[in-house]
Amino acid sequence: MAGSRKIDLTGKRFGKLVVIRENGRKRKEVQWECLCDCGKKVDVSGYNLRTGHTTSCGCMKGHTESHSFRYQHRHDPIASIYTNMKTRCYNPNYYLFHHYGGKGITLCDEWLGKNGFENFYHWSLLHGYQPSLSIDRIDNSKGYSPDNCRWVNMKEQQNNRTNNRLITAHGETHTMAEWSAISGICYGTIQRRIYSGWDENDAVTKEVQRHASN
Repeated sequence: MAGSRKIDLTGKRFGKLVVIRENGRKRKEVQWECLCDCGKKVDVSGYNLRTGHTTSCGCMKGHTESHSFRYQHRHDPIASIYTNMKTRCYNPNYYLFHHYGGKGITLCDEWLGKNGFENFYHWSLLHGYQPSLSIDRIDNSKGYSPDNCRWVNMKEQQNNRTNNRLITAHGETHTMAEWSAISGICYGTIQRRIYSGWDENDAVTKEVQRHASN
């Protein structure tokens, strides 16, 4: 039986590490020689690179975060948000990686170092986190850091997306999220209509057909 296709990590960046070349195997896991931003070379397994577990040679005074704090809060929604942030930025297998890590979007050292999750957790609670909100980067060309992030509702986040489409209807121009608030039509419905080729005027004004019950 043919083995699974190996992913070439050469040239890819993971935090402070840039992969130079493959460097053998250890316990059946491919090892990659990496160059840290501090100038030191280190061998790291592909698994640790892809999951964001190792993001430096160790020069950040312990590149793994506080496991006891992380374990205590493992079921907290903030933990899932934190993990998803790291996945978007450091896992090239993630289907949206090209929009994040592929564009150089990373987590700041404060949120990525030894106490990265703990620092992010406390920042979240002090800056308006609620379960109904999402993490949002104020400047989408920059990474995740305390001075570039905020907690917003879905409408605010959609309005801040670089790929959010502007729609002009009846002489007014708004984003899809804004038209959804104005018209009362679900954002997803407007989005599907636009991408299906609907006229923009109809897409944001035509009432949704309700199927009568028998």
